[in-house]
Amino acid sequence: MKKIKYLIIFIFMFLFKINVNATSLNLGLSCPNTAYTGTTINCTITSTINGGVLNGINANYSFNNASYQNFNASSGWSIYNSSSNGFAIGNTNGTTGSDVGTLSVLINGSTGSTATVSIINIGASDTDYNDISASNKSQTINIIEKPIPTTTTRKKVVYLSDLSIEGYDIGFNRGTFNYTLDVGYEVSSLKINASSANGYEILGTGEVHINEGENTLVVKVIDSTGEFSNYTIKVNRVVKVSNIVNNNIEEMTNAFKSNMELVINLDKNKDKLTVTKDMLDLIKNTKRKLIYNILDNKEIIYTYTFDGNKFDTTYNDIDLTLDFKNDKKNIIDKLLSDKKMIYFKNKYNSYLPTGTLLKIKNINKYHQETRIRLYKLNEEDNLELIKSNIKIKDNFIEFEIEKGANYILSNKNTKSKNISIIVIVSIFLILLEILVIGYLLLKRKKQIELPKFDSYLENPDFIDDENN
Repeated sequence: MKKIKYLIIFIFMFLFKINVNATSLNLGLSCPNTAYTGTTINCTITSTINGGVLNGINANYSFNNASYQNFNASSGWSIYNSSSNGFAIGNTNGTTGSDVGTLSVLINGSTGSTATVSIINIGASDTDYNDISASNKSQTINIIEKPIPTTTTRKKVVYLSDLSIEGYDIGFNRGTFNYTLDVGYEVSSLKINASSANGYEILGTGEVHINEGENTLVVKVIDSTGEFSNYTIKVNRVVKVSNIVNNNIEEMTNAFKSNMELVINLDKNKDKLTVTKDMLDLIKNTKRKLIYNILDNKEIIYTYTFDGNKFDTTYNDIDLTLDFKNDKKNIIDKLLSDKKMIYFKNKYNSYLPTGTLLKIKNINKYHQETRIRLYKLNEEDNLELIKSNIKIKDNFIEFEIEKGANYILSNKNTKSKNISIIVIVSIFLILLEILVIGYLLLKRKKQIELPKFDSYLENPDFIDDENN
């Protein structure tokens, strides 16, 4: 009897194990069969799971005659990592299978050849964190010749009377049909406005999304007979990178040429906090920004932003070190009463490039709605108000800085200013009191005013006295 019992348990465990191991994932990849070189295609990635519910998927990409553009996860998936190497996503809607997302790929092979898009090294797990097996997927795209558009005889050229992009000057001329515009990574959309003095139909205006890299925007103007003209705007948006690891001119130059965002993270306890002359010369007279994040325990405590579009002078190496130790406390306390004030001193005490922005963490925890004033302690140990009404945003205080010196961030007025206000108010009250007293005296004088002498002489009693 016991043997039969153990046999039943063994069979049950065996069947259960087979059921677990039977769980598998079919990751589908669907791309267009043909494409022109230089065009971007979208490949759809789908998933079907047999015997469970997906928890997460990760995979790598492999390309031939093609290159990665971006990956957008479908609804129900959260992205943990996405790059040109691959993706890692998690399931948020509890489905057994669904659309995973869209992979955008740039075709760059020659006409007549083929491009290949592959998904490899696929890993997945179910909601019980059991590993799920999956096979690599690959698709071939035939690269075909782009047809030459047929030309038609145009009866006339149709013009716009105005074309503009809000916040930018493209130098519009009605007879110029091609424009270029460079924007920073932070610009994800542009608003295009256009008008026609003749009331022609206009297409392609309004809010337009801008991808990283090169974008082609077309505004089309059409007259009543169907004749049209295209105004083309090439918009180049900076490509973001999370960090340029090494603070050297070689990596910076490569990033600059690749139109990447120029961001450097430096640890204040380990790295040399310096921006070199070569770095500044690289962005000088360009529309590029150079950003230095200074970290302490992996958290940004302050950031310098140098805007190449705002300076054309050559500068020497600049020390980015800020000292927050208040060695002027006795002096400052006599001028300003604020326990939350943020004192900092630049190690570099000369002039900074025009337009330099400094962003400091709200280390003393001012309220988010607080408006901050920036003071400078001058050589005579007096406080100069540099800027007021600075708004705290995302727990950082950002302002333009001209020169290295001793600075204070505070939401208080200086004591000298408070004393001046008291003096002004006191003088006003004294003047008001003088006016009131003067008014009362005039009023009293009218009440006790004696008859005029001429009137007294004309009085009959006076005349009788004179005759007697």
